[in-house]
Amino acid sequence: MIHSSLFTSNSNRIKVYLKRVAVVGAALISLFAVLGIFDELYVKEDNWTRILWHNYYKTENIDNVFLGSSHVHCDIDPFILDEMNGMDNFNMSIPFMRLNGAYYVLKEMTGDHDLKNVYLELYYYPSTGEQGDVMSDTSLQWNWYITDHMRFSVNKMQFVASICGKDKYLDTFFPFIRYREHVFDTPYIAEQLALKTSDDYRNFRLRYENDKGEPTLEYRDKGYHYNLGVMPEETLAYPQQIDLQADGVIPGNTEAYLRKIIVYCQEKNIGITLFVNPIYETQMLSTIEYDSYHRQVQAIANEYGVPFYDFNLCKSEYLDIMHRENFADAGHLNSVGAELFTPFLWQVLSGDATANREYFCESYEQKIMLDAPETYGLYYTYEGDMREYTIASNRETEIEYKVTILPEEGEERIVQDFSVNKEFELRNDEHGMLTIVSKLKEQPETQHTLEIKY
Repeated sequence: MIHSSLFTSNSNRIKVYLKRVAVVGAALISLFAVLGIFDELYVKEDNWTRILWHNYYKTENIDNVFLGSSHVHCDIDPFILDEMNGMDNFNMSIPFMRLNGAYYVLKEMTGDHDLKNVYLELYYYPSTGEQGDVMSDTSLQWNWYITDHMRFSVNKMQFVASICGKDKYLDTFFPFIRYREHVFDTPYIAEQLALKTSDDYRNFRLRYENDKGEPTLEYRDKGYHYNLGVMPEETLAYPQQIDLQADGVIPGNTEAYLRKIIVYCQEKNIGITLFVNPIYETQMLSTIEYDSYHRQVQAIANEYGVPFYDFNLCKSEYLDIMHRENFADAGHLNSVGAELFTPFLWQVLSGDATANREYFCESYEQKIMLDAPETYGLYYTYEGDMREYTIASNRETEIEYKVTILPEEGEERIVQDFSVNKEFELRNDEHGMLTIVSKLKEQPETQHTLEIKY
């Protein structure tokens, strides 16, 4: 009888325990279901990153990862790389990805795949100045593109804990909380439901077509952004970029993550290469002291003995890509440009580092002086009611410019006759067509005309 009572007692305890586990399990399932419904109702997702993460998690094998910002998924065609190197290549790139995000994305990928090589693209803007501070609110918002879609894991929890203080934990763990101002916004909720019940959303499709049904922009596998758009004429007038030297170039906490990525790869015997994709000259010429950024990255690469290739310093005789038809905008190649750039990129990445030096200049300043004199467009700043324009050319004194404007309202007028002066100003509220005729000094036969909407 004693043995029977003990058995009955233990059996009852197990049943009670199992019932409690079942209740807790049911409560958790219900909680996650409710949270999922809230996300569907309120979260305004970036469709690109949602599809990218979905595509990543169903990819069976990745040998080489190209990691970085949108400059990766626009500029590099992984299908061309597959054919060239016989490996599985993947563009794991998030818009404006900070280097702390790149570090934790890399850790996620090494847990899922036996990576052979990591190619880290270092577009300067997310890594410099105020916006380069990985602990800023701006960086946190871009890192949500990662945390919102990364699967639950210890790595994800470490990432979340590292990117924000306690006051932002709820916003980070539960995306719908960021949209709390829409809690009773019926039109907003209806808009989200319409989007998230659409066939394209449910089937993870992102595609735009021309009138012939041909794709002009679409997400393709391997993280590739297929885009046949051509940089509009308006982009030839570009806002002034930051002064990299005055802004301290790469902040300390960002540099620390660059070092962590390099060390992490070296400890795991994964090849690591740093590189920068080409940017159209209107943006490059409007960026003050770009070479200070290049020098800082080069010094870190040298310290760890890893290759670094900056394709903004590539000699035009080897990569003749600075033509508007190769760019979707001033910062990104289109698929025509990617088809031109990708084979050369792999030629360099797979080549001998010493031999590759032939392709590159020591500085951006040296590179533009090697190119033939050319005018690319304008960059500008705002000063009160005026826009102060600077002509973006690769010479200071060899080129003369004649500037004419045709306002939307008013008659055509000459802003300046031929002169080496590169600066002029227009009112912010004035718009129309601006024409720049440039020529080499005392060589009228070299005239070149640019028409730019302003």
